[in-house]
Amino acid sequence: MDFIKKINELKQRYWRGEKRKLQKTAPPPQEIYQPLRETYSPPPPPERVENCLSIRSRDEFDEYFGRLNDISDFNEFSREQWIRTYLDRVGKTLNEISAMSDFDDEEFNFKLAGKVRKITEQLLIIFSDAKKATNLDENFRQKLMKTVEDYLDKIGVGKKNFRRGDAFSDWANLGMTDSHGIISTRDRSLDSKISSVEVQPRVIRYLDDMGGVSELTFGGYCKFYKFAEG
Repeated sequence: MDFIKKINELKQRYWRGEKRKLQKTAPPPQEIYQPLRETYSPPPPPERVENCLSIRSRDEFDEYFGRLNDISDFNEFSREQWIRTYLDRVGKTLNEISAMSDFDDEEFNFKLAGKVRKITEQLLIIFSDAKKATNLDENFRQKLMKTVEDYLDKIGVGKKNFRRGDAFSDWANLGMTDSHGIISTRDRSLDSKISSVEVQPRVIRYLDDMGGVSELTFGGYCKFYKFAEG
């Protein structure tokens, strides 16, 4: 019996030794691969750009329309029939704008810019006529022109500034049609240079349907020199 017991002890020692060897040589357990979960983060809204139509809500619209609709500074000039005619047209366009409400439309600001352009064009006629009129009191003229400028500044309509001697090509690149007159000259050095600026071009910046900022330029009038042989 002692012999059998001895054999069993040897067997147990052997298997314990083999087990230890396996534990020492076994590779470390592999981590189970867990794929990363994809998470969606909406893109940040475009940054606000100064003097840019970027309306996306009723509150933003109401704030802008409040400035647009305030034409009370023109009341003192409306006794002049020719001025009142243009102000009445401005009023009709304001009524059209007040009915706009589709703020989710990607072209909303483009459409609004078109309406603001209509208002600006009527006021620029007043500005141009006042500048050229010979029968206006000078104080009345200057105050009227300043009122137009102040209103356009208030509603975010910018201005391109050109001077006599600037290249007419820069003006032409703005894409305005019927915005210039020609003065013939025999001085080749003056060719294609601006002679005078009657009305500076206006610009309305707006958030376009691609999320970028586009410009609507219009309303200017200048004269430039064109070289003529002879």
